[in-house]
Order: sequence, then structure tokens, then C-alpha cells
Amino acid sequence: MFKIFTKWGKDKETIVTAYKTLGRSIINYAAPIWTPQLANSHWRSLQATQNAALRTATGCHLITQEDHLHNECKVLPVRKHNNLLSQQYLLRCKTSNHPCNTVIQKALPPRTIRNLLKEDEILTDGTIPGYDISEQDYKIGLQIIHRNAINEATIHYMPNRVLNTPPPEVAEEEEKSLPRQTRTTLAQLRSGWCKLLNSYQNKINSEIDNTCPRCVVLAHDVQHLFTCTSKPNTPDHLGSMV
Repeated sequence: MFKIFTKWGKDKETIVTAYKTLGRSIINYAAPIWTPQLANSHWRSLQATQNAALRTATGCHLITQEDHLHNECKVLPVRKHNNLLSQQYLLRCKTSNHPCNTVIQKALPPRTIRNLLKEDEILTDGTIPGYDISEQDYKIGLQIIHRNAINEATIHYMPNRVLNTPPPEVAEEEEKSLPRQTRTTLAQLRSGWCKLLNSYQNKINSEIDNTCPRCVVLAHDVQHLFTCTSKPNTPDHLGSMV
């Protein structure tokens, strides 16, 4: 469905907003109930769905690192985002005026068939202890949970394939003035896999030589674009190239 937006020439921000409205809202529905008990295989299926939407938004290829998609779109992975929502819901339940306040205080049954929100260590550790927290502590707790979720996700992102370091911030405001095709090419170059490079074409068709068409000596990849003697540059410009 999201591929329709690419044919209209919609920008990345519009497609990401469409995904959040039409796709992620369904994934997040009743998240605090099923998040603690979902199997890893199901999480991977949901993540694959999100990755497809983010690839459409950025124009990146299937081979692109998952972390690059999240960094480009400023979107948390599905599991981390659902954990965030579950922690915030559990925190809300700890306010005295919430209908589920008494429910989370009940003792666990002798035999539990499925995991519950209140017994998931990862989710409970991120909330404020106690069952009578104030409204002010609740609002502060929401900010802490949100900040911790973002920090945890970004810390574990793999280094950028081009820079071998955490990528710098993309100059979003400058990029918004560019055509979608140009922004797509920049996102592909930042990922390390671009259809304009022979290194990527060689992955698809081994008959295509992975050599630079300018110097006809070295491999034609993103790193070589900045070391080729015909047109030297620096990789840092990929975040601000306009």
C-alpha cells in the first residue's frame, strides 16, 4: 500500500506519517496486553512489515541495514516501541484513580499460562515503584520512559556502513527542498548500497564488474566515491549534501 505514495512522488515525511497512521496504529493496538507474551518469531514478522514501510519511505534497498532505516526515519523498532507503550500504560495503572490500579496489585495465580504485564521484568523495571503515584510523578515518568527507550535503541544501533561510526544527524530541513529522487539517492549512499554504484549492481548481476567507471581501477562503492582521484570528497558530506 505504501508504494502508492512513491508513485505520487511523496516525500519521506509524508510516507512515514502514513505508516504511523495506517500501519503502526494497528500494530500498537492493545499492545500492553499481548506485548509481554508475544514470541520472538512473531516480533520478527512485525519488524519485517515495518522495515518494508521504511524502505518505501527512504527508497533504500532490501540489503540495507535495519538500523539505518530506523535512523533515517526516526522510528523505533516495533518491539522497543511496544515496550515503551506498555511501560507507559503500566505507569498509568499505578495511579490511584486508574481502574486497573487494583488489578495490578492482585497476587499472581498459582499457575500462570501467559506472561502478564506486571511480571515482565523489562517492563516493570522502567516504571516508578509503588501503586499510588501522583499525577506529577506520572508525567515525569512518561518523559523518562520515552527518553530511556530512545537512548537504548540508538546506543545499540550498528555503526554506519560508510563511516564505521554512529552516523551524524541528517540535514533534514535542507533535504526537504530536494526532489524525492535526489533524497532517495542520498539515503541509499548513506546506507552504503546504491543502485548507481557497480558494487550494488554486482550483487545483483555478477557479470557487471565492480570497478569504478572513472578510474577503472578500484571497487566502485561509496567509500571509493570519496577517494577516487578523479573527484575527491569526504563521506561526512552525505548528511548535508544538497
